[in-house]
Amino acid sequence: MASSLREHSSRYSWIILAHPGVLGLRNWDHLFENQNADVLISSDEDACPLDSFFAVRATVWTSFLAAWTKVRQPSIPPKNELAAILDSARFRTATFERGEVVRPFDGPMDVRGLMDAAVVDLSGGKPDEQTKLGFALHMMRTFGDKDGLFLDLMES
Repeated sequence: MASSLREHSSRYSWIILAHPGVLGLRNWDHLFENQNADVLISSDEDACPLDSFFAVRATVWTSFLAAWTKVRQPSIPPKNELAAILDSARFRTATFERGEVVRPFDGPMDVRGLMDAAVVDLSGGKPDEQTKLGFALHMMRTFGDKDGLFLDLMES
């Protein structure tokens, strides 16, 4: 699929790559406005880029795929392919705005922080925890529960 986007990348400004456990809670357009970067990333506490949600500017997509192919050539690919790609090629990177992409299973987070985020990355949680939190966030967003009462019910 990634290589099929080569033909169509000119139709887009950004190409977003996300793991299945990534939820969009509201519009993402503002994440890409006024960006001079080629690749937008989230990073962990060690400043290592997370590969579960990132975006590549469409104008560099072909170069990004070439770098990705090169990184995957060794018989044992690196643990963090995104970090290896960014280290091996000259892409301008920037991080998403603080608080817009959150990972609730990486550490303590209040409900307000979750509900205010544009993107919630459920990576790191057990499958049943991901399902519960994803369902709770859906119900909370649908019914306007900004205080997390539904989440409290789910946890009890």
